[in-house]
Amino acid sequence: MKTTKILLILLLFTLFVQAAADRSIYRKKYGKENKVALVIGNGHYTHFSPLKNTLNDAEDMRKILKSKGFDVLYLPDGDLRSMERIVRVFSGKLKQGGVGFFYYAGHGIEVDHKNYLIPVGSEIPKKDEVKYEALPVDMVIDKMESAKNRLNIIVLDACRNDPFSRGGGGLAQINNAKGMYVAFATAPGEVASDGGVGKNGLFTKYLVRYIDQPNLTLDQIFNKTRISVYEESSEKQLPWTSSSVMGEFYFQPGGSAAANISSRKTNNIKLIHFSHPKKEPRGLYIAQIKVNDIEKRYRIY
Repeated sequence: MKTTKILLILLLFTLFVQAAADRSIYRKKYGKENKVALVIGNGHYTHFSPLKNTLNDAEDMRKILKSKGFDVLYLPDGDLRSMERIVRVFSGKLKQGGVGFFYYAGHGIEVDHKNYLIPVGSEIPKKDEVKYEALPVDMVIDKMESAKNRLNIIVLDACRNDPFSRGGGGLAQINNAKGMYVAFATAPGEVASDGGVGKNGLFTKYLVRYIDQPNLTLDQIFNKTRISVYEESSEKQLPWTSSSVMGEFYFQPGGSAAANISSRKTNNIKLIHFSHPKKEPRGLYIAQIKVNDIEKRYRIY
């Protein structure tokens, strides 16, 4: 029993040290790469139902991306022409290479298996007119693909509800090219909440929170977001991702110094606590392990 516990502790420590070394290599390789983001939040609709949290979502996303070193373009309550213009400006900056990040919060709709983002002020009496009065997501994808970045991230918190009462809900899945990571606030074809209590929608609330945590990869951030949203929505909203990304991306890679290790015991549960040196701005709680439970689950003796 003691041998098993020691082996588990050593394994965790080894994994942590390796992860720290990987992050150090990552910082040396990508620490100064160009990172550009475009954040659009539409909420004050006149011909569709207003959305109360989208501007808060977009503003919070703008702030967190800027704090992580992104050059952020920001458009609140954009009409079609202003959305098209800022996408073109975004495209021009992307051609410098690096990482591109596109975020949209607002009304979105799928027509004939294509996704459209609905501008503020657009009057679209029929669903078959959407393609003339809304921004096609394909335009954003094409601009990002042409930049030849190593990584492009698209986040659509846009499946709020279908503005057309007789239409289907949600957005269609996107077939992404190499190096592209696409995230939906909910599964393709489903409808996401604009948020209940609080100033943010569920998806963006948790996404911003986890982007701000150091040492998390892109997959880890969205996995944590998915779990939190699914649980808080009582299993009604399940964020969805699609990726063709090779390699890792960190919004905030942490320090490479070896971890300080401390442990404490309480009621037959041993918690392993890893923290960075005091010079680091934030601690990192890597593992909380119920050794006895692990042993029972995997029959380790």
